[in-house]
Amino acid sequence: MTRETPSAAAGTHAVHPSPGSGGLDPAVEDAGHAGRISYRLCGEVDGARRVFHLNAGVNRLGTRADNDVVLPARGVSRHHAEITVTSTAVTVRDLGSKNGVHLGGRQIAAGELVPGDRIRLGPVDLELELLDEEDASLAIELPLPRRPPAALSPPDPTPYLSTRGMRTGRSPEGAGLVFPPGHVPCPSPAMALLYQQMRSAAGSALPVMLFGETGVGKELLARTIHLSSKRSAGPLVTVNCAAIPVELLEAEMFGIGKGVATGVDAREGRFRLADGGTLFLDEVGEMPPSLQAKLLRALESGEIHPVGRSPLPVDVRVVAATNADLLARAAAGSFREDLYYRLAGCVLEVPPLRRRGEDVPVLVGHFLRRAAERADKAVRGVSRRALDRLVAHPWPGNVRELRHEIERLVHLCPQDGVIDSSLLAAYRSGGGTAGGGTAGGGTAGGGSVAAAAADPADDLRHAETLRLSDHVEPLERRLVTEALRRTGGNRSRAAELLGMSRNGLAYKMKSLGLDG
Repeated sequence: MTRETPSAAAGTHAVHPSPGSGGLDPAVEDAGHAGRISYRLCGEVDGARRVFHLNAGVNRLGTRADNDVVLPARGVSRHHAEITVTSTAVTVRDLGSKNGVHLGGRQIAAGELVPGDRIRLGPVDLELELLDEEDASLAIELPLPRRPPAALSPPDPTPYLSTRGMRTGRSPEGAGLVFPPGHVPCPSPAMALLYQQMRSAAGSALPVMLFGETGVGKELLARTIHLSSKRSAGPLVTVNCAAIPVELLEAEMFGIGKGVATGVDAREGRFRLADGGTLFLDEVGEMPPSLQAKLLRALESGEIHPVGRSPLPVDVRVVAATNADLLARAAAGSFREDLYYRLAGCVLEVPPLRRRGEDVPVLVGHFLRRAAERADKAVRGVSRRALDRLVAHPWPGNVRELRHEIERLVHLCPQDGVIDSSLLAAYRSGGGTAGGGTAGGGTAGGGSVAAAAADPADDLRHAETLRLSDHVEPLERRLVTEALRRTGGNRSRAAELLGMSRNGLAYKMKSLGLDG
């Protein structure tokens, strides 16, 4: 069944497939059962990929700023066209534009659109996409700038909804603590307990040991302890014990005298630079055994022995950090047990991000704002479904991994667009994989595609043809059918199991003849 719509400009007819009863594609009708249906237009405008969300009712498109969809491109009329979204259909109508509206390669005066259709307005090609409620509504929202981002003054650090009221500096979650720039206090019970312990540690003179996995933010927490202590007016000096070569670490730590070797100038060590303040020993478990004895002596005596110089007194508080089990290393003989107990005056365990899902929305909003500013990009926010998947992911790389993922998402997000689930990395979803699949492209049950094909090697031995189309399509049909069976016919959940978008599943089902 087809529908023909007269073209105002050319007198031709645009032939377009009918979307079915009620004016909607079956996939659209099915999505409507799960919640509100939303549409958007995606395409390249003036050299940049853009996304435009359509409102219910009439949406006017053109170059003027008073349009609902502003298309600043030569060849687009001031008021070029309008798209009307109702509960049963999406229609487009030419508003007497100079270069017309084209659908399916033909100029039309008016016509009906279904997801996947591409319309051209002058030089601009836009594709209609369907979003379900979870990807259409925002969980975290950023205000779009009125001017180019580069010209903006620094905005409020927390304009997003999920973290309203959270700020750097003093906060309800970390009352009594002073946080450095770049650190956002988190609301989870696990972090509330840690903040309480940090307050006690900051008020004492004891050395502090921070235990935690890679990427949890131990250095920022060490800075917080320093800024919240009586030594905050003094320096905070950092030594990464794993990054400095062994042969240089002693001189870096304790200093070296002039002329100890040819061409060597005197150099103050990190201990002297931190005098009156705090010395942060990151990755202290990687310190070589020969240096551990000298560190222990410095901590116990209050003086250091620079290479080729006389001993010097120092007044330093040490905060150390590690992701290693130092007691296990002490039992194995690679770390001094007496040094461990000298450093572990106050032991603080930093919980991994997987144990504090309540903090993910706060961190996502914070990283999103910072990444959008650095990229000079206007990002509307993060959809509910995307945020749900970010919260569900175990984040083995912790906060550092989350920050890098948000930076990647901002890079991929179109100008003025929304970070929705379609932009997430393939492995981002509950249980650590995209929609229950495996990082290597496996099925929801953990088996591979080959396993889902019921011993395909045997099938291929007797195959009359090895044409891909003769084998891939049956396998795709079996995988889609199995995903729908496991989810009771819920297409959104089936799409997640298959590691694809809901729109992609709808089109795949249509091509496989499974949408009847």
